[in-house]
Amino acid sequence: MTLNAFGILKFSQGDYAQAQKLLEEVVALFREVGDQSGAASSLGNLGEVARLQGEYERAVELYGESLALFRELRHSDGLAHYTFTLASVALQQGTYEQAGQYLRDALGLFRDLEEKNYVAACLAGLAAVAGALGNVMRAARLWGASEGLIGGIGGIILPSDSAVYQPHLDAVRTQLDEATFEAAWSAGRAMTIEEAVEYGLSGTDVR
Repeated sequence: MTLNAFGILKFSQGDYAQAQKLLEEVVALFREVGDQSGAASSLGNLGEVARLQGEYERAVELYGESLALFRELRHSDGLAHYTFTLASVALQQGTYEQAGQYLRDALGLFRDLEEKNYVAACLAGLAAVAGALGNVMRAARLWGASEGLIGGIGGIILPSDSAVYQPHLDAVRTQLDEATFEAAWSAGRAMTIEEAVEYGLSGTDVR
């Protein structure tokens, strides 16, 4: 567990080579002692190291291994988290419809877990997907819903996720006049969390 924490610290500091070395050792140790949950988490952390370095195919492979273990363990939190990270990879690769499916799957899981900060992050991700696929009104509403929820709970969208979403959301603003954008954004912001989740799970991202 200490090595795992040290590995996470290293990749949060941007020392990806050292993080990878430590986390590979951690996975081997967790497997040696038969701790499947620990191995699943560490595989997911290795996936994060790969994603942050732009090694998307490797990241998908590691997330897949992590998810398989979490699914076997019926570990909803792990399933939600690494389904969400798969969505980030899909967005970065430009496979937007796949990203939308991952985000809806994660959104449903985070709703059931009452993880409001991640619900907001999923809504922001779905806003980016809708924008990328040309449904700019839906994007603006979802972005408003996400920001309203974040503001209500005093949460944040992690910088690594925001960096993926923001270019798509900036593009949405250029495609709508200010009044139209503000009206759609305000409609999203006025949604309750239940309404926002239902809106995120339904509808179509494609205009």
